[in-house]
Amino acid sequence: MKFRVIICLFLSLLLVACSDEPASTNVPELPPGSATASATKTRVPLTATPVGTPTPTAIPTNTPAPTPTAAPPLVKGGNVTGGLINDAVTLHPFKRNNESGQQFLGLLFSASLTRRDANTLAVVPNAAASWNVSRNDLTVTFKLKDNLKWSDGQPLTSADYLWTYEQLKKPENAWPYAASAFANSADANSEGIENITAPDLKTLVVKLKTASFDMVSQADVIEPLPKQIWQGKDWNDAAKNPEINKPSVVSGPWLLKE
Repeated sequence: MKFRVIICLFLSLLLVACSDEPASTNVPELPPGSATASATKTRVPLTATPVGTPTPTAIPTNTPAPTPTAAPPLVKGGNVTGGLINDAVTLHPFKRNNESGQQFLGLLFSASLTRRDANTLAVVPNAAASWNVSRNDLTVTFKLKDNLKWSDGQPLTSADYLWTYEQLKKPENAWPYAASAFANSADANSEGIENITAPDLKTLVVKLKTASFDMVSQADVIEPLPKQIWQGKDWNDAAKNPEINKPSVVSGPWLLKE
């Protein structure tokens, strides 16, 4: 019996050693598409987007610029309605005023010799067509545009600027900005206008006391009043001169109605 068991055991070992197939591990074979089979493939990292984050919009490239819309043709006449918080204190261009009064005056009187360009702030022509600066003579010579007119149709000339300047120089007329606009002959350090002359109806020569980088701006301080209307009238008393608060003739684009 013992001999039979030993022989059986010997035969079993001999069969195992001579077998060509490896011993089974009983591990099931995974299909090619499984996670283990694809472990060597490159993985794409994922980025989490927070909840509520808007999806960015792609910006188009080479988009043609929109064609500007042509401005409608200008139509003369019509009404414009605006509102101001306060009423004007006065409509005298050379008396102290509040903000509302300044806005009214900007519509009624607009014959300054120059103005500032809205985009560049450079000094550009307004009532003056051109000017010439002489630093040696300390003068600025303005040439007025052709066919300047007051609202009553009368020509607006250098005589109106000169007459207005002469009124502003009078101490009794108390222009608040006279001290800064006009040179003081008794003060060696003062600046501003020394004198204004009008060689002809289209020329205005402004003599300054000192040279500076802004000689044109220093020379352009006179907003003219219509000499044919204001001459002989009181400069300060609205009761004696209705033009102070109800100007009937102006240089600007608007007329005072009431």
